[in-house]
Amino acid sequence: MSATLRRRVLQARVLQFAYWAGAAFLVPYLSLYYRAAGLSGFEIGLQAALYAVLSLLLGPVWGAVSDRTRRPRLILQISLLGAALSALVLGRQVGLLPITLATAAYGIFGSGCWTLIDVVIVHQIRNTGVGYGSVRLWGSLGWTAVVWLAGEWIQRTSLWTGFVGYFLGAAVTVLVAALIPEPELEPHTGSRTAFARSILGRAPLVWLAGGLLVLLIAEVGPFRFLTLYTVDLGGREGLAGLAMAIGALLEWPMMLAADRLVARLQAPRVLELSALVWATCWAVGAVIPSAPFIILVVILNSAGYTLYAVGMVNAVMRHARPEQSGEALGFYSVTLRSLAELIGGPLGGWGYDAATGRGMFALSAGIGVAAWALLRRVTRLERRSLAGEAVSAASRAD
Repeated sequence: MSATLRRRVLQARVLQFAYWAGAAFLVPYLSLYYRAAGLSGFEIGLQAALYAVLSLLLGPVWGAVSDRTRRPRLILQISLLGAALSALVLGRQVGLLPITLATAAYGIFGSGCWTLIDVVIVHQIRNTGVGYGSVRLWGSLGWTAVVWLAGEWIQRTSLWTGFVGYFLGAAVTVLVAALIPEPELEPHTGSRTAFARSILGRAPLVWLAGGLLVLLIAEVGPFRFLTLYTVDLGGREGLAGLAMAIGALLEWPMMLAADRLVARLQAPRVLELSALVWATCWAVGAVIPSAPFIILVVILNSAGYTLYAVGMVNAVMRHARPEQSGEALGFYSVTLRSLAELIGGPLGGWGYDAATGRGMFALSAGIGVAAWALLRRVTRLERRSLAGEAVSAASRAD
């Protein structure tokens, strides 16, 4: 690999590290802030649903703007700065209405971050021979380096520390992004509905969207309420942070293994495996006897998430043109997740209120099995598609 390509890969890895290091200050502990502010489990779920609605409406818009302006790095920087400032405002609010308004502002800007980080990285590592997983694992490294210490720091100070840490992490990410050049893209010539038509016209993409939606609905509750569940089982915020740090640490080899699995089994099969691992994780979460066992749950969750993250990006980019990458990743990573948050947020909050964390985890395990069945259909359709492509290639060779 040339020095130029090595520099591109390094920049992508540092970008992932900075972003997830900042996120580790806030994302795992946001439910604790909502509860400390006096919100019920259902009201906490509604905050997640509000964020989801805004992401549903605006996430694809962020992606489309990055495609049409051909400046995904700049749009990412705008999204990061807006989310960071909104988080500072959110951390100072008291009462349901002010918190809801601040959550809305956080959602408007935050809805673009996940998609645009991936868009910038996918373009940055294109034609380098480096897999997405080997870059994404640096996000896990950033998360691991911070999440446990953040939990201990928050425990010794206040929840406000998490909001300040997130702001500083986003600011550093903006500075790192400034070192990355904008990708050279062809002008976007498709209509606003071109990608939607391409999805509806291909059965594997339709089943993929359905399977991922169901899987993400199942994932919302355990993700949003994991720290709260740990505390209710008798643990401390620091234990939740330690568990997440261990899980993130194990994501490093898992990301590299996921790259190899995609090359060997194809992305739909890897997504199918992610559903099985996640369903097992949630089933274990429903029966653990005490807080220390949450570490086992987080390890299984990390394995499921790793397979999902690498499999999803590879599955989407197989079907998307470079100039449509923002819209494609926006749909599969933001729109579908937003729909899942809209449904799974209140559902998880209701499950927690009605049957505690155990009932919520059991519900997610059942939904995860249903997602596996849908994704298994995608695997079969993809195999047929690959077989057809092989036959066509052989015919052209003759």
